[in-house]
Formats: sequence, structure tokens, C-alpha cells
Amino acid sequence: MTTTTAPRRIHRDRFADGAVIGLVVIALLAGWLIKAGAEGATQALSSEVGSFNAPTGWLSDKSNGLAARDSRTASGVPTTFSLTPEALDGDPSLNALSTRRTIKLAQDLDGFSMLGARPETVDGNAATTLHYAYVVVPEAGMAGSERLPVVVEATDTLIKRGGQLVVVRFSSESSSFAALAGLRAKIIASVKLP
Repeated sequence: MTTTTAPRRIHRDRFADGAVIGLVVIALLAGWLIKAGAEGATQALSSEVGSFNAPTGWLSDKSNGLAARDSRTASGVPTTFSLTPEALDGDPSLNALSTRRTIKLAQDLDGFSMLGARPETVDGNAATTLHYAYVVVPEAGMAGSERLPVVVEATDTLIKRGGQLVVVRFSSESSSFAALAGLRAKIIASVKLP
């Protein structure tokens, strides 16, 4: 009868196993740091109406104030953040401006529904934020657009500043609006008005 013994693991094998586990942990941490840095990267945008930090990759537009949008949405409705100046006639209160704005939105937007209003502070200025929803049919030819109606949720933050009204708008398709609340708060916190 022959007796065989199982090979014993030697110290080098245990070291190699530990080194592989260590390298995997380091690679996972490095990948997470790179991902977090890329997702949190911003670009500073400014115009005569003000400035804010938008996520890197968003397209900017200065044709009517300052706007940035992420057009990489499946519905064809871009997530948008904008600062738009409007002339004030007289010196109306924020409550009066909120009422006027609500009436204008109800007249201009299909399926308009007011969801709420709350006071807010932006760049040290008292403001009122209107939260609402409406329906839009995306333009033909947009990536992923099947021309089906999309419910859009938005906030308009009204700020009286230097004899004008500044409207700070954030909008996205309703299905992702709640998930983007942190992004909205981050961009609003970066707003600077002249």
C-alpha cells in the first residue's frame, strides 16, 4: 500500500493570495474614486444675468439669460437649469409675482398643474419657488423620442434683484425629477447674481 500526502501550502502561496486580494481592493477603490470624481465634475457658466456650476457635459446657451441642459435623456426632454431676467413694472411683492407667474404658466403650458409653492433663499436673496408639472410632446428626431407625450416637472424660483425679476428654472421629465433633487440643490447653491 502506498501512502500519498496532500501537498502543503507554502508561505509563498499565501502571500500571493493576499497580494491578489489586496490588488483587487485597491483597484475597486481607485475605480470608485474616478467614478465619483467624474460624476461630480462641474463647469462654471456665467453671463450678465449671473452664474452657476452645471455638470460637465451639459450644453450651455446664453441666448436668453443663461441656461444649461443635459440632452442625454431617453424621452427627448432635456433636464434644464436656467437663469432668465424679466423686467419688473413697479415694485410688486413676491406673492404678487408668484400669482402672475402661475397664471402665465397656466396659459402657456399644456396640462399645467400647480404642485406647490414655498419660500427659499438664493445667493442671500429672498425668493419664492413654484413647483409645477405640465405635458410636452418632444420634437421629432430627438434621440429616443417616439413623440409620445412626456410629463415634465419644474420649479421656477422667483428673485427680485436690481429692479428686475430673475427666474431660476429647473426642469426634467417627471419620472426622474425626485432623483435629481440633490443635483438641483447643488446647482441652486452655486448660483451667484450680480
